[in-house]
Amino acid sequence: MERAGSAMGLWASSLLAGIELYRAKPERAATALERLVERADSLRTPALCGRLLWGLGLVRGRQGRLTEALAYYGRAAEAFGRAHEEINRAKVEVLMAEALKYLGQAAAGWSYRARALAVLERLPGSRDLHGELWEAADALLQDGRPEPALVFQQEDVDMARRTAEALLRLSRLLKALDRPEEALLAVGEARIWNSRGGSAATAEGTSAQLDLQEGEIRRRLDPVAAERLFDRALAQLLALKRPLEEPLAYLSRARARLAQGADGAAEDDLAAAIDLVARERAPIVDPAFRQSFAEGAQGFFDELLLLRSRRQHPELGTLEAIERARTLAGEDFSGQAGTPSAARLTAKLSELPKDVVLVEFGLAGDTMFRWVLTRAGRG
Repeated sequence: MERAGSAMGLWASSLLAGIELYRAKPERAATALERLVERADSLRTPALCGRLLWGLGLVRGRQGRLTEALAYYGRAAEAFGRAHEEINRAKVEVLMAEALKYLGQAAAGWSYRARALAVLERLPGSRDLHGELWEAADALLQDGRPEPALVFQQEDVDMARRTAEALLRLSRLLKALDRPEEALLAVGEARIWNSRGGSAATAEGTSAQLDLQEGEIRRRLDPVAAERLFDRALAQLLALKRPLEEPLAYLSRARARLAQGADGAAEDDLAAAIDLVARERAPIVDPAFRQSFAEGAQGFFDELLLLRSRRQHPELGTLEAIERARTLAGEDFSGQAGTPSAARLTAKLSELPKDVVLVEFGLAGDTMFRWVLTRAGRG
């Protein structure tokens, strides 16, 4: 049917592309969907085009290529608008808000969330409304507003009839509100629901998130047990290829290792997290997204800076961490590819005139660092 140009054939082929994505073969899915987008008639079959573009957005989003995903979602929303498919447009707008959140521009996503919620609330009890409620709660939590986030999340739990995902997010909010016992109970209940069937890939991903959440709750009192949970979660996320979630897993394990005094292993985890963040940043071209993404990733560098300072690394070692944080938002250090190193920083300092002193400041949490450097090194 597809060879004959039949729209039904294109619809059927789009389902096959979705199976490739489910099988964790994103590039094969993307290739199939791009081919179908070229063949589809955007004027005669806007709903089909919307579905294909939606699929491409999901593929790129799973790969951490967020600006590409956002562009595909925007085109999908326009196509669904032309097809007068309000429900599907609302679903895509939820994903647009989520992509903007990961790009560090959560506030810009609220117009999409509000419009989607106005449509999806017509479907009480639906999984789509469930997704919108927990996405809004998560955005509020990241914005440092756990109380209003709890209102959204509690409605989600009540509406979703206590699914694993809803209970997981409820646990995060309870932890943020310093209610650890209730947060652990929510994790335990979520594990029960997660074991009751459904998609194996979804269950594995949720299991990893539950391990991360329980580890965060237990980290202060039992960092050894927390590290075991983080080990298991990180192994699952790496196997599932979840680039957006892997850096936070490394960060969590680094903090557990720091609590045990294993500074060297913690530094390795922080370095791995920063490498992943830099890889996610690489395809971002838009200056505004590049800057907001870098600001959202600053916490990784703060942790590394504080650790290196505590371990009494040479001054250039901590200065290197600041330089790499700065290049995350701008160009590569001195216009070269790769990671800035102490050797390259030393080389640049040697180019300073004899009568010039470089004063570098770095802020990590509530700690201010200062370096005074000359062409010879420390001033």
